[in-house]
Amino acid sequence: MYNRKAYSREKAISELNNILPKMTISDLSYEDVKTGFSYKNQDLEDNVHFAVCEKMKCMAILTNNIKDFVNFGQLVKLEPKLATLKTLIQ
Repeated sequence: MYNRKAYSREKAISELNNILPKMTISDLSYEDVKTGFSYKNQDLEDNVHFAVCEKMKCMAILTNNIKDFVNFGQLVKLEPKLATLKTLIQ
């Protein structure tokens, strides 16, 4: 069962449905994973996320762990505070 501390499941889905049309959701490929493995940052998952961001020429990434992305250049790091995020992308 999905459990969310800040919002109920229904509230989270409702808020995300409002902002998702303004976002780009990227596909993940084998090459993205291999590229991520080539980065020296300790967290492999973050490396793969960054590889996809580079491929898609993203300006920002939404993450719960901003500190894990400090070594990834000029990419803007956003935490998923739904109310704040909604105002940032409107």
